[in-house]
Amino acid sequence: MNLEVGLTSGAADLTIQGEIYVSPVAKGQQPIVPDVKAAAGKVSAFALPSGKYEYKYHVSGGVGAFTVSIDDTGTGRHIAREDEDTKFGFSGKGLPFEVP
Repeated sequence: MNLEVGLTSGAADLTIQGEIYVSPVAKGQQPIVPDVKAAAGKVSAFALPSGKYEYKYHVSGGVGAFTVSIDDTGTGRHIAREDEDTKFGFSGKGLPFEVP
């Protein structure tokens, strides 16, 4: 399935960056999709087969509330979506999702 990670935020300079892993994630596990970034108006696109995954990421460049989503580019349907805020930290964030 063709997917993209997107970001909605009131802070124009807020950026998220991370990697996609097969879930559950084990210590020392290598990502299957590296360098996945999103910012206002910018998405990262990639393809994955059916399975369970996790987008592990950190936030930089801005502060405040934001929404991170993983969408099916063919239908526009959200595969996963989460509201977050930098007041809860900038690193160690994760968004689990499943590709049907």
